Amino acid sequence: MITEKQLKQFKDWGLEYLVPIDKNTKKPIPKKFYSNGKTEHHWKLDPQTEKPIKYSDEELLNAWGVGVSLAPCRMIGVDADAIESSDYMSEFPETLTIGKKVNGKTLIRQKLYKVDEDVQHLNFGKGTDEGTVIELLSHTQSVLTGGNRIIYNNVQPKTLSKHE
Repeated sequence: MITEKQLKQFKDWGLEYLVPIDKNTKKPIPKKFYSNGKTEHHWKLDPQTEKPIKYSDEELLNAWGVGVSLAPCRMIGVDADAIESSDYMSEFPETLTIGKKVNGKTLIRQKLYKVDEDVQHLNFGKGTDEGTVIELLSHTQSVLTGGNRIIYNNVQPKTLSKHE
């Protein structure tokens, strides 16, 4: 869950496109839209206006968890997919950092940055069970609160230069 104080802080930092997260799926809870006589479910863009969807404070405060829709907030997430990749997250510039409790240990799960231009999704390396070690997320959402997520470094997201 998110507190009113956290919600205000995220919005003050420009994270205005926050999404409620479903406890069972760990995915955004979509909104219902009616178009051409059928029901559609979306969490990114309103199918009629093509604009990013904004959830109400009440929807966010009542959700099990809250994530941020990265692209409309002009953000990227550096995601530590494998357990061993947490050890390398300190190599990235300091920013808003999300951790996760695993086997009694707090691991760095994700670092979130502001960007001035669109960035591609990328995967780096092989890790546990031949999966991705570090992933660059750009057109999805990142979970900020809920379950075993903790805010590891509660600072305004750093804006990366093109070089960074």
